[in-house]
Amino acid sequence: MKKLTQSLLLSSLVFGCLGTIAAQEKSEGMHQPPKVLNVLREYTKPGKNGMSHEKTEAAFVQAMTAAKFPTHYLAVDSLSGKPRTLFLTAYDSFEAMEKDIKAVEKNASLLAALDHAGVVDGELLSDTDSSDLAYREDLSLRGGDVAKKLEETGERITETLTSRSATVTDTLRESVEQFVDTVATRVECEDT
Repeated sequence: MKKLTQSLLLSSLVFGCLGTIAAQEKSEGMHQPPKVLNVLREYTKPGKNGMSHEKTEAAFVQAMTAAKFPTHYLAVDSLSGKPRTLFLTAYDSFEAMEKDIKAVEKNASLLAALDHAGVVDGELLSDTDSSDLAYREDLSLRGGDVAKKLEETGERITETLTSRSATVTDTLRESVEQFVDTVATRVECEDT
């Protein structure tokens, strides 16, 4: 029962956070996929993924953070197939992506830090490639609704988990009360 309660509370927390994030995105009007997506793909050499690759990638994050670079990116690791990491950067337009590239080129210390990180990271890689992708609403099946559907699903899951968590809490409270009553009754019987 304790594990169930902990699992439900953890799930409630996770999905509560997802609901909060979704609500923030909703308030900012973000219901469209990015118009431009840059995907950098790195294949690591056998035995060079995991912590060693994470350490070299941290140098890129530190360089961007130190430069207070405004653009964010998302990194995802493969769970099957060849070991690889994808770095996804979303832009409103190709012009916005070009602006980022020029901003890096103009910042000598950032450029130097990224070059150094690239050399160290490159020793772990067997291959890299990059793609710039444009969103095609005309070829997408309800693509504009994806973010909204995910948000609605997250809200429903949060409501369900919150409801179940309350039910488990009530059931647990009732069980504890029954146990306390049983113990109190037995103690009274033993005293008489």
